[in-house]
Amino acid sequence: GEMLTDAIAYLRPGACTDADADAMSKKLREFRDKNARSLILDLRAPSAPGTFEVAAAMLELFLPRDEVLFKLKQIGRDEAELFIGKSDPVWTTPLVVLIDAETGNIGETIAAVLHERGQALLVGAATQGRTVRYETVPVDDGWALRFARAEMLLRDGTSIFTKGLQPRFHVDLDARTKAAIFKNSAAASIKPHVFDAARARYNEAALVAGKNPELDNFIRRSNGKDIPADNAPARDLVLQRATDMLGGSAFIDETRIDWKKAKPPAAGKEAAGLKIPRALPVSDQ
Repeated sequence: GEMLTDAIAYLRPGACTDADADAMSKKLREFRDKNARSLILDLRAPSAPGTFEVAAAMLELFLPRDEVLFKLKQIGRDEAELFIGKSDPVWTTPLVVLIDAETGNIGETIAAVLHERGQALLVGAATQGRTVRYETVPVDDGWALRFARAEMLLRDGTSIFTKGLQPRFHVDLDARTKAAIFKNSAAASIKPHVFDAARARYNEAALVAGKNPELDNFIRRSNGKDIPADNAPARDLVLQRATDMLGGSAFIDETRIDWKKAKPPAAGKEAAGLKIPRALPVSDQ
């Protein structure tokens, strides 16, 4: 997790384990202390099927205490196990959640619950609907059978098993590019994959320095050599679009005019402080 801008925080869980839930809690508190106004929760990282106890622990960071988070219904039974929030939320403002076909059962559960409550905007690609609890039974020394034993239900009983989630804003990014970006940003910042670096141009600064980067690039290209723009990092288009939306939304909110409070200027040339010339007759104009 890191701050993408002064106002936008970014958080990407890894393997969706208890350790990840604790790390999420610490990061969210850091973001809150830094006065982050928006959060992008990236749930696109591929992971093995996790336990729904981890999903509940992560959802508790966003949802009120003592409320039903989701249900888990075992196949062939009528009653369902309820998962209820046990602690006060850390992050309470709306957020953007990134999803795609590689989002696991825990990520899908988190995205579905937050979306159903109107607290998350889904961006990315459709998920596969793997919101089930898996059980593995060994068959012999070399084989094991894994099957779905129970499925997750939202608090109103809705199931997304095999249906998946559809994002509100669809943005595609191929799995190979995403994997390379996640690998490069595992121990470093993901910002180079989000923000475009300005291309060096022949401007006033270059003129004062006595340089012409555009001419230099042209000469290098003419000699069959690479220029800096050729080696630019791969772009995470999904995260880039989410960041753009949050930045644009914040700009609109800050510049919005309250028309009920805005007053028109007082009538009359004296109030405006202007000398308005008297209109001439049409024949004299």
